[in-house]
Amino acid sequence: MQRRTIEETLRLGAVQLNAVVDVRQGDYFAAAAETADLRGRGMMAWVLNPAGELVLTIGEAANIPLPAELPLTEQTLDMFSANELALRLYAMPLSEGAQTLGTIIVALPLAESQAFLRQIALGLVITIPVVLLLSVAGGFILAGRALSPITAITETARQVSAADMTQRLDLALPDDEVGQLAATFNDMLERLERSFRRERQLTADVSHELRTPLGLLKTQLSLARARPRDAATLLGMMADMEGDVDRMTHLVEQLLTLTRLEQREDRSAAPVGLDDMLGELVRQLKPLAEGANVVLS
Repeated sequence: MQRRTIEETLRLGAVQLNAVVDVRQGDYFAAAAETADLRGRGMMAWVLNPAGELVLTIGEAANIPLPAELPLTEQTLDMFSANELALRLYAMPLSEGAQTLGTIIVALPLAESQAFLRQIALGLVITIPVVLLLSVAGGFILAGRALSPITAITETARQVSAADMTQRLDLALPDDEVGQLAATFNDMLERLERSFRRERQLTADVSHELRTPLGLLKTQLSLARARPRDAATLLGMMADMEGDVDRMTHLVEQLLTLTRLEQREDRSAAPVGLDDMLGELVRQLKPLAEGANVVLS
């Protein structure tokens, strides 16, 4: 890993030097300002002309003799200089367009490169934990924001009861998965509220509608027990009571039919004969009317 990093540094340095070396009528130049970055990183370089003669030096290469053994083109070579300095060399053609103008030999002292790599490693040791901590903190924040609608749904579900089905989610959410979940939850609560409302209404309707025939039935039973009566009278009263029971049975069947129709999503309207309905209503109310001396027709 370290070797590849050093080789990449040398290669990039050679590419940078190839861009700043200027060749004019056999003379080779490189402005000090344009090579300051290379020198600042501890790199040095020798530039050879096509005949292999040294024509330009960069950085400390001016104080170090050109090594006798040079690397092949675009290859690296580790060696010691004449003053026993450990170097890693990299060779690259000096070119301008399709024309080759010489060879660039860049070098990096291994001691400095190792120090450079240690700095990189130290930076990674410091940076990676910081990045991980920031990532974890950011993850908690994002998770909290993402789960807050779920928490609201849970709290609303806990507050819903048969006595209060009016609870709804009032969240400004985008049309994503969580937003669709909240909308579906509200729709479910709406359907449940309608169902409970119908159930309570049915209970109230049954109680109201059965009160009259049950009252008539109780009255007739009380009259039958009030004093002795002959068989014909008792049979007549029993026939009236049977009629009241039939009316209650018919009423319960009608209420059940109405409930089933309300629960069907595909229910459709149909004409109803009002004369038959009104005739049945008159028949059911006739005993009450006779007791109050009222004539129904």
